[in-house]
Amino acid sequence: MEKTGGDREAVIGEECHIIGRKPSGSRHDPEANVDLDTYDNLVLLCRNHHKLIDDQPTEYGIERLKRIKVNHEKWVRDTLDENVARQTGQEKPTLDEITLLPRIQTGKELLGVVRGASWTVDTDQSETEEEAQLVSSFLEQLAGWCDVLDHSGPGIGVRAEFYLGSEIQALEESGFLVFGGRMKSSSGWPEAAICILRETNTAASAA
Repeated sequence: MEKTGGDREAVIGEECHIIGRKPSGSRHDPEANVDLDTYDNLVLLCRNHHKLIDDQPTEYGIERLKRIKVNHEKWVRDTLDENVARQTGQEKPTLDEITLLPRIQTGKELLGVVRGASWTVDTDQSETEEEAQLVSSFLEQLAGWCDVLDHSGPGIGVRAEFYLGSEIQALEESGFLVFGGRMKSSSGWPEAAICILRETNTAASAA
C-alpha cells in the first residue's frame, strides 16, 4: 500500500507455500520430491487470503492453487500486452493470425522461442484432470524457468533446456505436441506464441 505523509509503504504481500513446508503445515506432502522454497511452489497473497487457504486446505488443495497461479500469470501477461498495445496504438497479434507454427521437440528450441519475449498460449481443451495437470505443470515450469533465466548466469540455461525437454517428452507420451514461434509485432516488444495440441488435432497434422 502507498506511503502516507508520515509513514512508509506497507508491504501486505505474503509468500505462501502451495505444498506446505512444515510437517504441521497445510497441504504438507512428505513424499514431495521438490524444493519447497522455489518459484514453482510459491504464490504471493495478501494476509487475509493466506490465512484463508491455510485454514481451508480441502477447499484450496495443491492442484487448485497451481491452477489459480497459472491462470493469474496468464492474466498478468495478457494485461501487460494489452496495455502496451493501447500505449503504442498497435493491435496485439493473435494466434489466429499465425497460419503455421513449427513443432518444438527440445528444451533448447522452446527457450529459443520464448526467452526474452512476452508469450501467448493456446491449448486444446483438457478432457481429464490428469491432462489439465500435465499441461498446467508444463506451463508452470516454462514460466518459472523464464523468470529464473532473466536473473541467472548461462549455466542455468543448460538445466532449463534439460528439464523443459523432459516436460515436452511427457506431453508427447500423453499424445500432445508442442508448437511455437516468434510473432511479428510493431509494438517494439518481443512476442511469441506457444500451442499445445493433441496429435489428432487437424491443425497439428497440418503443421
